Amino acid sequence: MGNCCCPEKENESVGKKPPRNKDKNDNQNVAQPVDFEMEFKEIYFIVKVGDITKETADALVSGTDNYVRNRSNSFLTPAMTDSLNKVVAEKRGAAAQEPLLNGEIILTGPGCLRNVQSVFHISVPLWRGGRHREMEILQQGFSKILEEANKNNITSIIFTDIAAQLFGIPKQITAQAMMKAIHEYATKYQGQSKIKTIKFVHKERQTVQLFEDFLRQEAGVRTEKVQSDYSDALQGSKLENEIQTNLKEPLLNQEQNNVDETKQSINPAESSD
Repeated sequence: MGNCCCPEKENESVGKKPPRNKDKNDNQNVAQPVDFEMEFKEIYFIVKVGDITKETADALVSGTDNYVRNRSNSFLTPAMTDSLNKVVAEKRGAAAQEPLLNGEIILTGPGCLRNVQSVFHISVPLWRGGRHREMEILQQGFSKILEEANKNNITSIIFTDIAAQLFGIPKQITAQAMMKAIHEYATKYQGQSKIKTIKFVHKERQTVQLFEDFLRQEAGVRTEKVQSDYSDALQGSKLENEIQTNLKEPLLNQEQNNVDETKQSINPAESSD
């Protein structure tokens, strides 16, 4: 008699346009969810306020640390996290104790999640002022996810903001990286994409609006200049200092393993040359 606190599966058909049921007589004082829909290069996009664990799709994207503990996502309950961690451990086998490189992805089953069939886990880099290829690493990771989804005949996928909380990456940076990856994928596979529906779902209206604006920009629709919670003035000053103070996880990317440091640790005698 397991006791898994996972959401029940909804009846919404994967990849189908949801019914438009906006009521003009709704109370104007009650905030209504952003519900933006558009087709871009033959892929249907849905951007909305909501709970990622209650939106049906073939797969969802989960940001994680280098050790794939899935503790950084506010949308996952402890039961969901524990079930996903077990699935990841089984998938990785003997390599489960080895940390991932930033931007590396793993495709697994859904654990006890009932709204999707698969989960993409992406190792998110910590924000260090943007000077260590954070946006590039994120974009490459998102591109890998889209390519892997296409390879595995995944027709619908859910994204959310996976990098702002524990990892401190400005939402604007995440939105840019995600939309650039999506634009490149949609252009490359236009007319041949196995992915038919991409959803962006987040519980905060401001974040949803930000991603909607970037989607409009990638599609060539005129919008106002996109702003985020983190202005350009903060990137590299107060925000960076706060994050640097709380660094606890290993930062694993290509720049960390400095060639000179590696040589020195393997053969200290070389340093005297």
